[in-house]
Amino acid sequence: ARLAGYPIQEAAGVWGFSKMSFSLNGMKICALGVPIHGDAGMTFGKGAPTLSLNLSGGPISAAEIAKAFPAAPAMTGTIERVVVSVQGTTKAPGGSVNVEASELGAFGKKIRDAVVNVRFAKDGSAAITGNAVFEGAPMTTKGTLWVNAPKPKIDMTVTCRSLNAEAIRAFLPGKDLALKGVLTEICALRERRLRRWRRDRSGRTGSW
Repeated sequence: ARLAGYPIQEAAGVWGFSKMSFSLNGMKICALGVPIHGDAGMTFGKGAPTLSLNLSGGPISAAEIAKAFPAAPAMTGTIERVVVSVQGTTKAPGGSVNVEASELGAFGKKIRDAVVNVRFAKDGSAAITGNAVFEGAPMTTKGTLWVNAPKPKIDMTVTCRSLNAEAIRAFLPGKDLALKGVLTEICALRERRLRRWRRDRSGRTGSW
């Protein structure tokens, strides 16, 4: 089976409907090779339906996740735990996503002890915070993501301290530059518009 163009290997749960409330308990889903379990519910009445969703999953192969997103780099490592909580109405839901990973790899670099929290507001924005150790240097991330805006974008500040200069050479235009020493602090502030992706029946993707 497929959902939104992505493969679903397994889906199970016990559903019920009583007094204008729908529930799905003991939910077990395996999508993209990722095991997820939890509960969901929806209450109908005056106005928009009220939604409740609590999911958790892991361990998750970073390589399997990267395969589903063509723009993502090849990744290694394991995401030990993902927790998703959504509360509110279907028109203005709020909630959070928490991700924990002991070690991830991309571009030949290592990120360890990563903890990321994404908190969704009812206005459609999402506050992102996180911390990790990049190539032995403490790193913090803070920013805001606007998905439902007319022009989706992300503002992100990444700060890294006591970083070996050699570790950033792969990200610079002149990759043949010889870098030495330790950067006491490096801070990147970035604002970028996001492109929406669509998937056709053949599985190919494109932006629009």
